[in-house]
Amino acid sequence: EGQKMGDWHNPVPGTKVYVGNLDRSTDKRDLEDFFRDSGKIVATWIARNPPGFGFVTFEDPYDAKDAIKDLDGRELRGKRVSVQLSSGPRSGRGGGGGGGGGGGGGGGGGGSRYRDRSRSRERERSRRRRDDSRERRDRGRDDRDRDRDRDRDRDRDRDRDRDRRRRRDDRDRRDDRDDRDERRRDKDDRRDDRKERD
Repeated sequence: EGQKMGDWHNPVPGTKVYVGNLDRSTDKRDLEDFFRDSGKIVATWIARNPPGFGFVTFEDPYDAKDAIKDLDGRELRGKRVSVQLSSGPRSGRGGGGGGGGGGGGGGGGGGSRYRDRSRSRERERSRRRRDDSRERRDRGRDDRDRDRDRDRDRDRDRDRDRDRRRRRDDRDRRDDRDDRDERRRDKDDRRDDRKERD
C-alpha cells in the first residue's frame, strides 16, 4: 500500500516523518487522516512486512516539526504512536523501519521519553490556558475601565451642560431685571417731567 519501500531511497522533495508503534490494521487513509490538520502531505507509506511503522512526507518542514510536536504520543486506532523526524530509511527488520531514534516501533526504552514529551506538552497547554485566561481577564478589566471612563465623560458632559444652562438662565434673569429697572426709571423720569411742566 502507498509507495514501495524502494521509493524511500529516492524520496519526493519534502520532510519525512517516522510513525512507529502502528496497529497492524492501520492503513494509508488512517495515516493521512491522522496528519490531515498538520499541513500538506506529499507522500505516505506503511510497512507490511514487518508491520508496525510508516512514513509521512510533508511539503513544508515546519509542518513536519509541528506534527511531531502535536501528535507524538497520541493514539491512532487504539495505540499510542511515536512520531519523530525520520533519520532516513533503514533495511533492518523488526519494526524499526528508519525511525528517528525511536526504533522498534516506539517501544523499549523510549517510553519514558514519550512520557516526558507528553508532560511537557501538557505543561505547555496549561500555560497557554493560563495565558488565555489572564488575557481574557485583562481584556474584561480594560472593557470595564473603558465603560467607567465613558460614564465619567458622560457625567462630566451633563454637568457642563447643566452649568451652561444655569449660567444662561442667570444671565436671562439679570437681563429681565435690568429691563424692568430701565422701564421703571423711564417711567419715573416721564412722571417727573410732567410734574415740572405742571
